This record gives sequence, C-alpha cells and structure tokens, in this order.
Amino acid sequence: MNRENPYIARVQRVLGKLKLAQKRGLSCYGSDMHEFRLRAPISEAEVQSFENEHRVHLPEDYRTFLIWGGNGGAGPYNGIFPLQEWEDFADWVHDDRPDNFLALPCPLNRGMCRESDWRGQFGDVSPYQGTLSLGSRGCTYATQLVVSGNCAGRVVYVDAGGSEPPYIIREPDFLAWYERWLDELLQGYEGNWFGYGPGGGAEDFLRILDDSNADDELKSEAAIAFCRLPQLPDEMTPHIRALLDSPIDGVRVGAVATAAKFEIKTVVGKITELLHDPHAPVREEAITALARLDPWGWADAVRPLLHDRDQDVARRAFYRLNDTQSLQKSELLQLVEASPAHSLRALAVAALQWEKNDVPLLLCLLRDEESYIRRSAISGLQSLQNRDALPHFLELLSRETDVYNVGAILKIFGEWLEPSTAPALLEWSQCADDFNRLEAMTALAKIGDIRCVPLAQAMLREKQPPVRRDANGFTSQTHVKPMDELVREVLLQSPNLTLHELALSSQHPALPLPDHKNHSHGN
Repeated sequence: MNRENPYIARVQRVLGKLKLAQKRGLSCYGSDMHEFRLRAPISEAEVQSFENEHRVHLPEDYRTFLIWGGNGGAGPYNGIFPLQEWEDFADWVHDDRPDNFLALPCPLNRGMCRESDWRGQFGDVSPYQGTLSLGSRGCTYATQLVVSGNCAGRVVYVDAGGSEPPYIIREPDFLAWYERWLDELLQGYEGNWFGYGPGGGAEDFLRILDDSNADDELKSEAAIAFCRLPQLPDEMTPHIRALLDSPIDGVRVGAVATAAKFEIKTVVGKITELLHDPHAPVREEAITALARLDPWGWADAVRPLLHDRDQDVARRAFYRLNDTQSLQKSELLQLVEASPAHSLRALAVAALQWEKNDVPLLLCLLRDEESYIRRSAISGLQSLQNRDALPHFLELLSRETDVYNVGAILKIFGEWLEPSTAPALLEWSQCADDFNRLEAMTALAKIGDIRCVPLAQAMLREKQPPVRRDANGFTSQTHVKPMDELVREVLLQSPNLTLHELALSSQHPALPLPDHKNHSHGN
C-alpha cells in the first residue's frame, strides 16, 4: 500500500487512543467484550478480493482501517464486525438478497423523511442496499456503513424492527465517527447514545445554535448534546436559560434536559411554565426536570398533567408521582374510573393496594374493555380472597378472550378448591390453549373430581411440551417439560385416590388402570 495514504496517520492516531483507553482502565457499553482490542488486520489482497467479488470499492478510510488497524474488534456499542460478517444485518431484514447488494446505490440521504411511514419514500428499493454491517447496538439496532450511492462513506444507525428510521451520522466518514467515540470516551462524555447529533464540546454546540444557516434539526441536536458533557462550563448557564425560550421545539427540549442534568436551579420557575408548553415532548421533559430541580414543590405542579391530552405526557407524570409515592389512593381510583387514557388506567389499577371496600369496583372492572385491567381486577379479588367473586369469575370465563386472564381464573379455582367450578374446569381442560388445559386439569386434580379421568388419560398420551400460540399462529410460549409428565405431577398431588393411582399406572403401563366407578366424585 502507498504509505502516502493520508488515512494511515489517522488510523495510527486511533490506535494510540485505543491503547490510552485500555491503559486508563476505562469502560463503556460493550467494552467487557472487546476490551479495547482490535482483531488482527487483513491484507490488501484480501480487501481487493472482497471488492472484486462484490463489485464495489470500499471507502478508503475504512479499507485503510482494515489493513493498518484491525479487522473488527473494539468500537462503539458492541464493537466492530470483521469484514466477512458484512451481511449480518442484510440477512436479518432480507429474505432474498441480490448478489450485487453492495454494489446497488444506497438511497438513504440526510434530507429523507424520518416519519413513521419513512419506508414508503423508497418504493420497492431496499433502503439498506449498498450498506455493509459494522456492528450491533443491541436488540434490533445495528450500525451500517454506506459503500455505494451518494452517501458512500457515511455511518448509518438502523433498526431491523423498522420503528426507528435510519439515522445518518454527521461525521463525514468511518474514521471520524470512530475517533469521535474514543475522544468522547477519554473526556468522560455520556456514551449511551453515542453518535447522535454533532460532536464537539459546549462551544461547538453553542456555535451551531447561533448559526443562522443551521437547520432546526441540527440545532435541536446541538441543544440536547450538552447532556453528553461530563461538566457544563459556568459560562454556559446563561445560554441554557435563554434556550428555554427558543422558538424551536427541539431546542427547548434539549435545554430543559440540560438544566436538569446539571441542576441549574435558577430556571425552576421557567420550567414550571413549560409544563404548559404547546409541544408535548417539552412538557414531558419538564416533568422530569422539575422533579429533580424542585424536590419539595414539583408534585403539586405536575399533578394536573395526569389529565394531559397527550398520553405520553400523562404517563410521564404518573411514573414520577407514583415512584415517589406522591399519589393518593383517591387519585388512583379517579384515574381508573374516569381517565380516557387506557394505558394510564392500567397503570393506576396496577399501583392500587386493594381493600375489602373496593370489591364493588373490582367486580365492575371485570367487565372492563381492557384485558389488562380485567387481569388486575382478577388479581385484586384473588388477593382479597373474596369468594363472592366466584359467580362473576364463572361469568367472565364464558366470554373472556385473553388466555392469560383465563389462566388466572383457572388457577384461582384450583386454589379455592370449589367443587362448583368443576363443570367449567372440565370444559376448559378441552380448550385449544395447552397452558390453560393444563391449568384446568391441575385445578380438577386438586379438587379431586374423577370426571376428569378420560381427559387426563388423553393428556397422559401427549409427549410434547405445552405450547401457546399468538393470534397469528406463532409460538409465544413453550414449557420445558412434556405434557404427560406435567399431568402426572399434578395427579400425584391429588387427594383423590383414583387420580393418584392413574398417575402411578401411567408410569408403569403394566399395572391395571384404576376403576374410577368405585370412588366418589369428591376427595
């Protein structure tokens, strides 16, 4: 390779910073795996062979990194993949990937739409063509390098789940992005959201915010970028106060978050006003900030936002108030009975400590349209051991569609040992859901009703583990033990001799089956 390649000096500088991070004993997300070490480099011949095979020329700085630095290893998030794992993300999101995938121009660009329907702007063209995998950011999130198209050389954050639109990193190339990671790490920056927004320090962010040519998106990113700093210079405090009045929604969000992180208490009054900001994310951030900056007065100011028109704001208010035990039971009950936000009602139900005088409400909630609220009502009545709820549970079983709610009721029947529930249990022991069949059989065994013998005998012939499937027919839950073993276990614990003997005979097929006609229906 030509030693006049300007990228070699940058790679060597990066290697020095890697050694420094290792020497200081620093840690970050993923460093427990890579320990700031790179894999061995690969040869230029290997790189050229890859390029010839895929009909593409890799960005010069990246190919220099592979040859003079290392073929993957240490890097942002979970580290850098070796070149041979270039298709990791492509294989995840494409069932039928063309052979010239890397050579096809990537359509991503900084001016693209990033709304929820962002994929529609590319038609039938894959937004990920022309990109190779750099690494994983955990879960469905990954890092790609654009190798073909107008944005060739840029790093892109992507989401296999599709909910987060691609984000093109602002650094111009791979090495700039990589070195920024090391610089921020060495300076003690917050690294959880590394790569989003502009790099640099407080003065750089302020310069962007004062730049009349910078767009609103960049200014918003610069405002939130202050939160990555390990410390906020004192001279920046007046600027943060001024940003709280910015006409740009995202800048106000960033300024509120910055004031909270660095505990700028002089802005409490202004942030209290922002609880009424027309932009919902500003109100959300103001709730969190006020809870930190005004520990004595924030709760009363935030409480009205439990009824905010935006559900995310209402939930944020609930979480903060509930975490600090600032909500009275009367407030929780009011939310359950009157809130138009189903998610907030569910949170309030889950937070309540039920008492005997709440039984009428719990019985009413068994008819709620939200399955999670019905489940909380079932749990509440169970905790109160309210046997008067039995006919209501039976009635709910006749119309319940949520398999988890059904299972919760069947389990209660097994705990209460109520013989009158046996007909319902016999019916549910023949349902389509394996887990609820098993739950019903467990309850019948505890009650000791021998009418379950034919059903138990059939289940003792099932050698596969119970499986639960979702509405689309996909497996959502599987037991580790086979059905016959599970049924045998519950029968062995039955107080009814017939059921007990049935379990024993299933273990030893040579033994005669018990004659259940000689035993009563009861214990």
